Amino acid sequence: MGNVRMVSSTGLKLFAEGILLERGGRQIRSTSSIRFQYQALYTGRADRLSINLHSSVYFLDRGVEIDTLPSATVQSSLRCNRLVFEGRRNLVRALGAVRLVHGDSWLRARRLGAYLTSDRKEIEFIRARGVTAVTTRTQPDGMRQTFSASGGTVSIVLDPETRTVKEFELDGGPTRSAAQVSIEDSTGTVRQVDARYIVGHDMTPEVQHLAAWEPVAFREFFSFSRSSVTSWACGDRAEVTLADSRL
Repeated sequence: MGNVRMVSSTGLKLFAEGILLERGGRQIRSTSSIRFQYQALYTGRADRLSINLHSSVYFLDRGVEIDTLPSATVQSSLRCNRLVFEGRRNLVRALGAVRLVHGDSWLRARRLGAYLTSDRKEIEFIRARGVTAVTTRTQPDGMRQTFSASGGTVSIVLDPETRTVKEFELDGGPTRSAAQVSIEDSTGTVRQVDARYIVGHDMTPEVQHLAAWEPVAFREFFSFSRSSVTSWACGDRAEVTLADSRL
């Protein structure tokens, strides 16, 4: 007890006022708030930590904060009330007031599950509930645009090499037209799709192709005057290329 420091063979460092070894050394439990660092990748803190060494499952409880080190190519952070990491599956589960930031992108949700790459440096897949997500990109011509999405449940497939969204599915849940996706470009033009279910693929700045169902409403307007609708359409199903408003 008192100013305890533990280092594992996997590169995990723990710092706390109190750490207990239980179940014959198969479980580690903190009795105080704890700080940690994983290799040269992440650092963080939590009010409590428990590790099952046999199953490689890590439990972080209350006030969970995780950040990449300053040397990371892209700065990322995760905030939540509770986190479970399954080391053998490279699976992260975050619960309660989840906020994930990755570079210029952020995602807020009630709960989130994410699979990491084998080296644990990047995220490959995200599934989250109660979502509001916003991503800011730079297009090839140097102009910026903001991609935003909200809905009941979202699944996102990421490209670890380019750190961009390859595909996503957004389900509004039992409420009709509860899923929403929009693109705002540097001129303030917003192209917005509301639907029960939305699928996106080819999500490069030049394409951004969506398919939507049950029912669908498409609007184009200026962010500074949402009542100034320049284009509008609705139906039971639609396919939209948001980059140039092809419907």
